[in-house]
Amino acid sequence: MLAAEIEGQRSLVAHVVPGAGLDPATAAGQLDAFLARGLPRPMLPAAYAFRSAFPLTSSGKTDRRRLGVEQAVLRMPFSGPDSDPASDPDPASESDVDPDRHGLVTAQVRRSVLRVLGQTPAPDIDLFSLGLDSLSAILLRRALQDALHCELDQEDIFKYPTETALTRRIVSILEREGERL
Repeated sequence: MLAAEIEGQRSLVAHVVPGAGLDPATAAGQLDAFLARGLPRPMLPAAYAFRSAFPLTSSGKTDRRRLGVEQAVLRMPFSGPDSDPASDPDPASESDVDPDRHGLVTAQVRRSVLRVLGQTPAPDIDLFSLGLDSLSAILLRRALQDALHCELDQEDIFKYPTETALTRRIVSILEREGERL
């Protein structure tokens, strides 16, 4: 893996020579699923560059200078078992909460994500696939706590990595604490 500039951001790119039976069209998702079993989301590559062989130097070592990202295939957002907010019984379902509260929390989560990441993604896109890392996750947690006056565990940012999941989690915390926005 090497760091590379992708769409104006420094990102990790995994350079891969696919073996027999690995279809490059579906390989990024397969590799993400495999790597996610042992790596935290911020350490997953942002892209995969599939190639027929690694470029070599005259001494037979991989020539890193010739490894570009022009062939990179952007990976799909992580969709492992712990990223589906519907499968987690903890966050309150939208039908159980005050719609005004849910709307206010949603708006604040979107503002905080924009401030930290510089973009407003679709509500169900994994924020780590857009560049959120462990440092910016700390900044996002702090921004949400300050704006919404609730206590979030740092783990919540990793466990609920989409705007929708974070909103549900925060609404659940606020309901439990009996807070009023």
